[in-house]
Amino acid sequence: EIINTRAISKQDYDTKKNAVDVGQAQVEAAQAALETAKLNLEYCYIHSPIDGRAGARLVDVGNVVQANSSSLLSIQRLDPIYANFTITERDLPAVQKEMAHGLKAQVRLPSDPESNARIGRIEFLDNAVQNGTGTVNLRATVSNPDRHFWPGQFVNVKLVLATEKKAVLIPNQATQISQQGSFVYVVKPDNTAELRPVKLGQRQGQDVVVTEGLAANERVVLAGQLLVRPGGKVRVASDAQVPTNAENKANTQDRGQS
Repeated sequence: EIINTRAISKQDYDTKKNAVDVGQAQVEAAQAALETAKLNLEYCYIHSPIDGRAGARLVDVGNVVQANSSSLLSIQRLDPIYANFTITERDLPAVQKEMAHGLKAQVRLPSDPESNARIGRIEFLDNAVQNGTGTVNLRATVSNPDRHFWPGQFVNVKLVLATEKKAVLIPNQATQISQQGSFVYVVKPDNTAELRPVKLGQRQGQDVVVTEGLAANERVVLAGQLLVRPGGKVRVASDAQVPTNAENKANTQDRGQS
């Protein structure tokens, strides 16, 4: 607007405008140099992409390292933590059927009682069956705020596909095997023994589900089966007289690694 009123000459206007343009270019160049300096400063630090616990330092001050070829430090995320386990190829169709509804897994350490198992979400099902073992890999994500599970530990994993209502359970030691299959000795009201063929289902800790052959509230022989004869009298011992056999404890859960 000033140049149009001829208050200054065209030459003075061009000189001052050129000085402003040069100054603006110098400002932009300085800002670019500042951004470059900030970027170079970021290269002086290495930030972990996850929160976790650091392991042993793999290099010391003065060691020569190369990009993408040297590991400086191992960091393991502890919360949440992954529990990797496998299922057999035979069980794959049932797992695939229930995956859409959201599967859960009970994860615990081998030294923990079953009541202390923690619930994890199944978030990964592998896309192939392992040729060598005929198994499929799965992964459960488990909350671990108290660091109860540790990376690399072996754990017991129970995959929950469905809940069977009003199931009949008996202790594992009550079941016997013959050439015709599984059977139990049922104690009748007159304290005589009856050999009863049964069909067994899944195991639940120290108990096993009986799907056929046994009704609820029926009594079964837990010890001394070798001395029992069908139709013979049995002596019902009190709880204090029943011997405990630690070898009868069966662990049927899949083993996995966290």
